[in-house]
Amino acid sequence: MSFFALLLLLFLWPLTAFGEVSGETEVIRDRLSARERLADAQWKSRVLLIFHGRQQQDWPEQRERYRKALKERDLVVIQGEEEMADAYGVSSSDFTLILIGKDGGVKAKQVRRVNLPQLFRLIDAMPMRRKEMEKRQQTPFPEEPKEPKEPKGPGEH
Repeated sequence: MSFFALLLLLFLWPLTAFGEVSGETEVIRDRLSARERLADAQWKSRVLLIFHGRQQQDWPEQRERYRKALKERDLVVIQGEEEMADAYGVSSSDFTLILIGKDGGVKAKQVRRVNLPQLFRLIDAMPMRRKEMEKRQQTPFPEEPKEPKEPKGPGEH
């Protein structure tokens, strides 16, 4: 490597925007497009690709409430860009969340109404995630409590 290239690298290194976001798994790369961040995440993280359309009212609260579960599942949240919407079949008017696996494949799509616990259970059932849970000694996301059954009357089984 030439002296000039090394000097340039040392000068530009501090200008890159790498860093952890207070306890989140997201790596900030301000100068990268959503497509580049998506490509960068492959084989490292699962991605929740978000297209806002009409904002889902409780998305920020859900994201905060399930911060730990997002981190445990190596989930990175990326804001989808307008030019990506067609490729993923997303309407510009609907809030849409797309789960992309570590292999880069689309695993699930939720439109209008996001249900993070449902996505966590889906992820926890995947073979790669099951291996991760075993290695990290983690447990799957709990099932939703079932509705209590009404007591049966006399003579009913």
